[in-house]
Amino acid sequence: MYIEAIPNRNSPPAVLLREAYREDGKVMKRTLANISSLPTEVIEGLKVLLKGGVAVLTRVPVLFGLPVFAYSSFLMQGVDTNTSFLAFAWWLVLGRIGLAFIMTSLNAGALSALPMRLLGQGPFTINFIRQLGSAFGVNLLAMLLESRSQLYAQAFTAAQDAGNESTAALLRGIQELLARAGVPEAIQRAGAANFLGRVIYVQGNMLGYRDCFLVVAVTFLLALIPGFMMRGSSRSSSARNATPRRQCDTRKRQQEDRAMYRKILLAYDGSSFSAETQK
Repeated sequence: MYIEAIPNRNSPPAVLLREAYREDGKVMKRTLANISSLPTEVIEGLKVLLKGGVAVLTRVPVLFGLPVFAYSSFLMQGVDTNTSFLAFAWWLVLGRIGLAFIMTSLNAGALSALPMRLLGQGPFTINFIRQLGSAFGVNLLAMLLESRSQLYAQAFTAAQDAGNESTAALLRGIQELLARAGVPEAIQRAGAANFLGRVIYVQGNMLGYRDCFLVVAVTFLLALIPGFMMRGSSRSSSARNATPRRQCDTRKRQQEDRAMYRKILLAYDGSSFSAETQK
């Protein structure tokens, strides 16, 4: 069986699944199905399968995994101090499911673009680029988290003045708790101020993490643009080995034929050929 595209004048070509057979010593064709309505990556994968290879879809899993991970990061963007552990764990699991769809297909797509002679170097290059990108990404996110957390903490600190009724009520409540616990009155105000500082620090960090999760979600959504440009399907290394082997055998035979012709030309010079011609 094989796939053949039949051109049409005023419409897209018809893609047919056909089978070749012999009848009375002649090669005949039989149409098994019209697969023109199938996506391009599926048709390319069928071509690989019919040639004895293994088709690996690359674009579809990536386009599915990217929004899933982005959605997980967007959910984390709403995290606060009251978020339960189970909810946060579920968001993490959702993100890892998206990464599982992304990583394998990215590796297959990257290796499928390499010629056979570079397949041994491909995995090392992919791992190096991945580790380098991870290092840059983690450091950039750490810098963003530090700067945004400080910005929010400074903004909260500037808002803590005598006219802030919420802050005054919090300080009075902390002082009352310290008084009930038997803390001396001289250090009750200092203890309440220390607790307020910790609250501001935690709130600033929480908002900083929210910004980082939002940046990650937007980045993965933007990655959909190159994702749509990916090749629809790729072949595994076992599928690619079949055709190049036949090509290598053909090239080897051609080289042997050329070498034989050179030996013949070297054995007989022009005078020998002219003598044979005169005879």
